[in-house]
Amino acid sequence: MIWILLSTIVLLLIFFLIVRGRKLDFSEPTFLLLASMLLSILFVILNYEQWNVESELTFLTVIVIIVSIIFFIIGNFISKAIYASIPKKRLLLNTGYTKVLVNNLTCFMAVIFISFSAIYYLMQLRRSSGIGIGNFISFMTAIRPLLKENLISIGFIATQLFSISKAIAYIFTYIFMWNLIKAKIVQLKLLIIPLMYLLMSLLTSGRIYLIYYLIYAFSLYFLLSVRNRGYSVRTILKVIIRLFGGIFLVLIIFGLLANIVGRNTQHTIFEQISVYVGGPLISFAEFINNYDYHNRPAVFGEETLVGIYHLLNTLGVTTYQANRHLEFTQFGNNWGNIYTALRRYIYDYGIAVNMGIMTFIGLFYGFLHEVAVNEDKLSLKHIIYCMLLFPIPMMIIDETFMSTIISLNTVYDIFYIIIIYKVITTAYRKKVG
Repeated sequence: MIWILLSTIVLLLIFFLIVRGRKLDFSEPTFLLLASMLLSILFVILNYEQWNVESELTFLTVIVIIVSIIFFIIGNFISKAIYASIPKKRLLLNTGYTKVLVNNLTCFMAVIFISFSAIYYLMQLRRSSGIGIGNFISFMTAIRPLLKENLISIGFIATQLFSISKAIAYIFTYIFMWNLIKAKIVQLKLLIIPLMYLLMSLLTSGRIYLIYYLIYAFSLYFLLSVRNRGYSVRTILKVIIRLFGGIFLVLIIFGLLANIVGRNTQHTIFEQISVYVGGPLISFAEFINNYDYHNRPAVFGEETLVGIYHLLNTLGVTTYQANRHLEFTQFGNNWGNIYTALRRYIYDYGIAVNMGIMTFIGLFYGFLHEVAVNEDKLSLKHIIYCMLLFPIPMMIIDETFMSTIISLNTVYDIFYIIIIYKVITTAYRKKVG
């Protein structure tokens, strides 16, 4: 059945590339979903015998995956039709682009702020856990289970400093790429800021913020490039080959960071990557094979509405503590407890509602993409679209749209990005061309 799934995803990808033609944008939601699903399938194939794929991946599992993706694509294309039907103001031809040349002092201040935020965050970890820092890797190894089980809290201020640091990093990345693509100006000093943020993110004991940032940077590059080039078949193939090469490089870095963030593991890098990228597909198959259609969750949306329940808990409306940690399942000699986004939707709402959710997500991100890609000027729309895009490629791993995007943290992130973006672009933007 894995070969049927692979063939179907490849055909859908080819169909999408043909339909989009020269309007193709590699930051489009449909492309990202199909490409990430293809990557997951490839890792399953690489572990075909070890994971007993043939018996786990049943016809029902394949049908559920394919139909869910088709509903997503339908929602995506409906959003394009809706956007095309909306009357728009006739804009004058843009004869030049705005460049944003940030001076050394501002870059230095950004580095100082993120450094201070990281130190404060680290001190809060030490204070709330009572564990001495000493060796950093040993410290993170001890801290990780406490953070994972929410046994310690770093406090509101540390959380907000992290969110502000993220906003600064994302804005400086945008300015770097805008100047590079639109004005052919290279300011490598701007990349120091996102690098500092990524180092700070390791204090969360996770590597997920690295993945979120790389999805943002990748999407932003192609979103800003789409108006500067046409895509021939040869160009498309080159981009796809380089894309998968880049993804494999990122995944290797992801594996190497395991011990640094306190995740003790004896697995090889290949095994780690396989468990994260391909493992969820096999875990999802096992879930579908044992799915009880009459067993409903005790609390509505208990695995997907975590952000909302957390907010209600903070406001004192409810005392329910949402917990997303799932039971482990075994495939070969490996274990995993991530089951793809589809597992969350089906468990909470059923297979039929899952199709509706996939359609809505396709509609939502399709519309956001149309708004962002049709904005030819320096704009917050580019940043916000790419920042919110990570739930699409992350669907092969876990659900992050309803649990993460629909949360108070997203409100904070967008608020800080708007404020900092306005301050920096007002001070440093200049017209060129």
